[in-house]
Amino acid sequence: MLFGGVILCLVGVQLYWLKEAYTIKEKQFDQLVLKALSDVALKIEQEETYNLIIDEVYTNPEQQQSVPSPINDTRNIPADSTLSARDTIINYHSIKSVNNNDSLLELIKKQIASLPGQNSNNPELINKQNYLTRVLLRMFSHKKDIEKRLSSNELEAVLDETLRDYEIDIQYQYAVAKWSSVIVYKSKEFDPENPQSTYRVKLYPEDFYNQENFLYLHFPNRRNYIIKSLGFMGLSTGIITLIIAVTFAITLVLIFKEKRVSEVKSDFVNNMTHELKTPISTISLASQMLADKGIPDSAKNISKISDIIKQESKRLGFLVEKVLQMATIDKGKLVLRDKEADMHDLIESVASNFILIVENRGGLLIPSLHAEESLVMIDNTHMTNVISNLLDNAIKYTKNTPEIFIETISRDGYLEVSVKDNGIGVSKANQKRVFEKFYRVPTGNVHDVKGFGLGLSYVKKVIEDHNGTIDIESEPGVGTTITFKLPLIKTNNN
Repeated sequence: MLFGGVILCLVGVQLYWLKEAYTIKEKQFDQLVLKALSDVALKIEQEETYNLIIDEVYTNPEQQQSVPSPINDTRNIPADSTLSARDTIINYHSIKSVNNNDSLLELIKKQIASLPGQNSNNPELINKQNYLTRVLLRMFSHKKDIEKRLSSNELEAVLDETLRDYEIDIQYQYAVAKWSSVIVYKSKEFDPENPQSTYRVKLYPEDFYNQENFLYLHFPNRRNYIIKSLGFMGLSTGIITLIIAVTFAITLVLIFKEKRVSEVKSDFVNNMTHELKTPISTISLASQMLADKGIPDSAKNISKISDIIKQESKRLGFLVEKVLQMATIDKGKLVLRDKEADMHDLIESVASNFILIVENRGGLLIPSLHAEESLVMIDNTHMTNVISNLLDNAIKYTKNTPEIFIETISRDGYLEVSVKDNGIGVSKANQKRVFEKFYRVPTGNVHDVKGFGLGLSYVKKVIEDHNGTIDIESEPGVGTTITFKLPLIKTNNN
């Protein structure tokens, strides 16, 4: 238990640090994406401002001059155009508080007139004042709808460039919405119903009329991307944690398996002791009766006593044989002395030993040996034990009048032997375990059906070592059929 607690603590610590590393990477990724989105919004707004100025310049030829893009060119913008426009927005908050374009125009003119050197009758200066007035009025007047201001191609170009600059190399899906919920356009696989891992930034945040336009960005493979970003640290921690967890799981399985084996071996010893005590006690009692000089020989019924000793000795030998079978199973590979034999002869010989037992219970044991071919290479002793075990189980596990059928059939180069009874049957759950060593089908009373739980495990071992197979079909309350197959000896007729 202490070992298990230490392993669990170690796994817990590893998982905790792995989770913490993932959380840190996740926060870093979120911050980087939000910064990139802010830059995207800024670039889009700057590009629109630049386009307004360019449009005004080419609309009024007297103002034409070289005006570089604020996005694509780092050179200084000429002082007599854009810089003047920026200087003009001295009181931006005052401008934003204006409610109509007429008042806006008057305020812009007032701001421009308040600049140093603006009170002049110089025609060139007046022309520039009018130019700046028109530019600012267009910048602060009512804007068009977002779908007319920004195309999907323009947005994708800015997104690709910005994410590349921030080294965010991951597939993304996007959507543009107005009034926070009405989607204007989106990428094909963007799912508005999946808000997880979706980032949002306001487009044109400096709009005079403060329109609600938003850009949504979603990364479908965000989790995998973050996990990959953990690099060697995350990989090594994950592998170590997995190894520890697997080792712990295997250890638990082995511990519980050994515990179960220990329990069934304990049950085996108890059952064996119980089974052996009965014939030993009977033989001991019979021997005492024979040795008792106080009983006349004529009254001892020596014939009956000797018959009891014989039957109990035979029973004792059968129990010892079961123990030897267990030892054989533990060794692994059986030592087989295979010889050519007719399986029908062996079945009839073994069945004859059980017919009297079945008839004493008012039942039937019927061999139906219909196989056209029955020659096989077998170890006679082990195969005799196989048939004996199957018939013994059929009798023991039949509470009513036993009806047992032994059938044979030859096909596809194999001899099939089936032992069918009308006993208590075996449930589906127990059918998977009946061939396990020491396993006994529960009957409600440990000694209700005598045995060690070795019979079918031994049968399976013998059949498989003869290159055969064995199966069970059963239904509780109806009966059980156990069928095994052995390869036939090829004859000239094949």
